[in-house]
Amino acid sequence: MALTAEEIQNLRNASLIDFFNAHKALYLAKARSAYEYTKAYVEASGEHVRVDDVAGSLVLALKVGDPVIGYLAKKKLTQKYWYNWFADYILDYAWEELSK
Repeated sequence: MALTAEEIQNLRNASLIDFFNAHKALYLAKARSAYEYTKAYVEASGEHVRVDDVAGSLVLALKVGDPVIGYLAKKKLTQKYWYNWFADYILDYAWEELSK
């Protein structure tokens, strides 16, 4: 799902964009892994891979053993949408490169 201006502002206000920039290599690698995983089964169905297809895999990767878990807890950002917005931000940043 595409990010809205409000969601980007919320990510910026929570310093999650700074967090992403500080850990960019990690999150680009996770985005690549999520893309490759998703591509394997989506293309087999005859479809092309879309951002929302990859987002689910990336959100799962963020929720399991990722540094963003501790960061969100420290900031008391307990709502689940933060993972979705952060995943969407990562994919928005990396999509052109991923989908080449």
